[in-house]
Amino acid sequence: MHAFVAEVDGVPVVAFQAKNKVEARKFIEREPVKQEIRTAKFRGKRVWDKASELRIRAANPAERRHLAMSMLSIGLLAKRIDLNFWVSLLSMQI
Repeated sequence: MHAFVAEVDGVPVVAFQAKNKVEARKFIEREPVKQEIRTAKFRGKRVWDKASELRIRAANPAERRHLAMSMLSIGLLAKRIDLNFWVSLLSMQI
């Protein structure tokens, strides 16, 4: 599994794992995930208005670490459970 990030207008919104970029795109296109991103707020504003492109990229080291620590906190790394887990990156923004 690889760590990916979905971002809107250069703002990293969520980090998640997928086997490859095709699977990452499929994951982020799922309606529950898109709905979660649509309702997320950053500095009091919605982060995605659906007019901006929702981009997928490889996670950087800090984002991978944030995802891993979040997964570790609920025991997913130790159990190696393969499920659709994602974590918000908005708290990492300054």
